[in-house]
Amino acid sequence: MIPSAFVALPVLPLTPSGKVDRRALPVPTAWADRAVKTFQAPTTPLEEAIAGIFAEVLGRPGIGVGNSFFELGGHSLQATQVVGRASQLFRVKLPLRDFFEAPTVAGLAATMMRYEQKPGQVLQIAELLRSIEAMPEAERNALRQRGADAPQRGRS
Repeated sequence: MIPSAFVALPVLPLTPSGKVDRRALPVPTAWADRAVKTFQAPTTPLEEAIAGIFAEVLGRPGIGVGNSFFELGGHSLQATQVVGRASQLFRVKLPLRDFFEAPTVAGLAATMMRYEQKPGQVLQIAELLRSIEAMPEAERNALRQRGADAPQRGRS
């Protein structure tokens, strides 16, 4: 395991008992500054949806298409969550290994396109998600309710 940042300090802040005062340590800004400088907003519905998955899993907004999931603080268990959610949402069988090779929003979008069952399937789902997201809250709730009331096909 490699730390995400190193901060040089002339002296470590100590508590009265002589232990390192972790609350008094400065917040490393090197990675945060780098993420802000290289931020490129998602431009397609697919990139928006994947950035949303990253944001949910990482618990932080403002994910750019070129930011590495792992440089933003993600780890392997969270990577499995991203791959699982994306696979389920877009109906693709996405190998986890491919996410480790391209751990950005743009990389995952390109990878998902390679694994789609029907040409255009992933993009159609992304467009549908964008249109649902643009609906007023009342319409989305009504849509959810209709889906909950509909008979479940293929389930017993």
